[in-house]
Amino acid sequence: MTEEVTKLGIKETKDVVLFMTALGMDIMESFDDDGKLTGGDLVNFSDTFLATLPAFTGIDQVIPEVKDLDAAEILELKDLIVGRLPGIGDKWIDVAENAIMAGYHIFKVVSAMRGN
Repeated sequence: MTEEVTKLGIKETKDVVLFMTALGMDIMESFDDDGKLTGGDLVNFSDTFLATLPAFTGIDQVIPEVKDLDAAEILELKDLIVGRLPGIGDKWIDVAENAIMAGYHIFKVVSAMRGN
């Protein structure tokens, strides 16, 4: 008898990566304008705002998804990041790891604030 393996997928992980790359790009755009981050730069954060709800709705599933990654899902994450950050080259893996961990840490901070 063979045991059926259910893959978790990477939907929630991709949502967090999209949020964190949007935030990073929006911050870079704001600094590129005048070297400062001011209230006037809020208009630059529309991508981050739109990515927030999907990123944090299922963030508790990110660690299980990452533990379940297969080669095809790793390539899917690479394609997502390289598509959003042309010219990133081999640094995509650093972006992926740090985006996932930063998103997870934001989740942990909010959970602690809520008493969870």
